[in-house]
Amino acid sequence: DRHAADQTIGDTGDSEFGGQIKFSPDGRRIYFLASDTGNTHLFYAPVRGGAPTRITKKPMHIKAFSLSGKCSTAAIVMTDLKRTPELYTIPTAYGADNRLKRLTGVNDTTCGQISFGKTKEVWFTSFDGTRLQGWMAFPPNFNLKRYPNKKYPSILYIHGGPRVQYGNSFFHEMNYLAARGYVVFYTNPRGGNGRGETFAASIVADWGDLDYKDVMAAADYMEKQPFINKKRIGATGGSYGGYMTNWLIGHTNRFRAAVTQRCVSELSNFVGSSDIGYDLQWEFGGQPWENPENYKQCSPLTHIGKHVKTPLLIIHSENDLRCDKEQAMQMFVKLKWLGKKVEMVWFPEEPHGLSRHGRPDRRVARLHWISKWFDRYLK
Repeated sequence: DRHAADQTIGDTGDSEFGGQIKFSPDGRRIYFLASDTGNTHLFYAPVRGGAPTRITKKPMHIKAFSLSGKCSTAAIVMTDLKRTPELYTIPTAYGADNRLKRLTGVNDTTCGQISFGKTKEVWFTSFDGTRLQGWMAFPPNFNLKRYPNKKYPSILYIHGGPRVQYGNSFFHEMNYLAARGYVVFYTNPRGGNGRGETFAASIVADWGDLDYKDVMAAADYMEKQPFINKKRIGATGGSYGGYMTNWLIGHTNRFRAAVTQRCVSELSNFVGSSDIGYDLQWEFGGQPWENPENYKQCSPLTHIGKHVKTPLLIIHSENDLRCDKEQAMQMFVKLKWLGKKVEMVWFPEEPHGLSRHGRPDRRVARLHWISKWFDRYLK
């Protein structure tokens, strides 16, 4: 019950081969990638039909693969929580990652000069008992035994999509903010992929309900941690994560500050301005003129009023064809009219994927703007 593609997101380079499939030389097997519960593994399935076989099993994110002539060996681009993507070879049999052979170390020199904090996988419970997966990245000097009473500011991250997943993959942005003294928590609320069709479809025609409650359950989990300052928690996300960040500030004043990135704010307009706007007819039960009330109810802009207290930074790119700049402008103008604390940073020329494949100096600038905003309100 999974898609035959890599749907684990990160910021250390997009793969061109996420949906690639390969036949074995004898034509009896097809090899492919699939994402499951925070991992992306290599599988093969018999051409005659039947259950697929998973080749790799350890926590990892395989971003691309290729096969030797006899399909006895696979070359993979792999990353995990501790390692940036590198090239490896593995045999094409179950448990192959026990014989993982590393071929490259292109980032060894750079990473060897940096002190990284620990990132650990955690599971927590939502309001209705649903178990949810997340990862917590800690500052490099984090030490509960040595500093038992220290309270850290923290940032909750919400992924885009919504039908993707965070996973056991090296994430530069999370490590960067953790190194600046934040505990960073990034999770997979309902509506995302990697947990099956029911999990992914649970928010269809109803954005802002179960997904919002799952995000708030993540905030509950953060507040219960003895090392987190519950009065200094921020929230951020991009694309659908920007949608949910906008939704959060319209429904709760629990977060001390927020950063919305490449966001969605008004769904009816999104249909006409986005390069995938046509897709929303299946997501929200028809076109906006056929189901206007649902589009209005599920739009964050509808719920922005005088009650909003969370300072908001809006980051958007000029050439974003996925979430057009008018989505950011509407959010900015309404908050300005209401006299709220809001600023907008505009990146010229950049696309929707600024954080992953924007011009390097602008990628650095984006991270600086995010950290400056959170430093202002959380430290």
